[in-house]
Amino acid sequence: ALNASGTLLAASFSDGGLYIFDLENPENDMILYEQSDYTKFFGGFCGTYFAYAVGGNGSSEFGIIDTEAAAYIGGLESQDAFVLQADETGIYLANGNLLVRFAPETLEEQELAYTDNANITGFSIGTNGYVLVSADDNTAVFYDGGAHRVSLETGEKPFEFVCLSGLYALTANRSDPSVRKWKLETHE
Repeated sequence: ALNASGTLLAASFSDGGLYIFDLENPENDMILYEQSDYTKFFGGFCGTYFAYAVGGNGSSEFGIIDTEAAAYIGGLESQDAFVLQADETGIYLANGNLLVRFAPETLEEQELAYTDNANITGFSIGTNGYVLVSADDNTAVFYDGGAHRVSLETGEKPFEFVCLSGLYALTANRSDPSVRKWKLETHE
């Protein structure tokens, strides 16, 4: 992952290492894991914060780093996998059946989606406050800005890819050659 100004690069390595490289001042490089048993790495920058999720061997970890202070802000550990999206719009984390947005400065959580008994496997955050999540029970669920379920669709296969953009959403599966396109309709 590269930060917005192109000065910091976060990279993971096959030995389980996770580094943040300062591309302008290499003496300020940060080592989050020199090596580890983790095999899956996800991360992104949100302003001056770097959020990451790692997993492997039945455990997962999520953390937030303040890159200006070179300090660990906080995080979570879980037996379930984390699904993370971190970019300039925010830090979004799903674990089990809950999707939240983190405020990096305070670690306050805002609930965006709750899927009852199904685990969230993917999600997309829309620019209009809507959220689309896919779950391990082969559902795609839409939520409004207040975390209220708006619509639920059940498929024969899991929705492995979900994407929201404006009034449109796309869902797809790796083994299916078609993509499903959705359009938001409001009946005010």
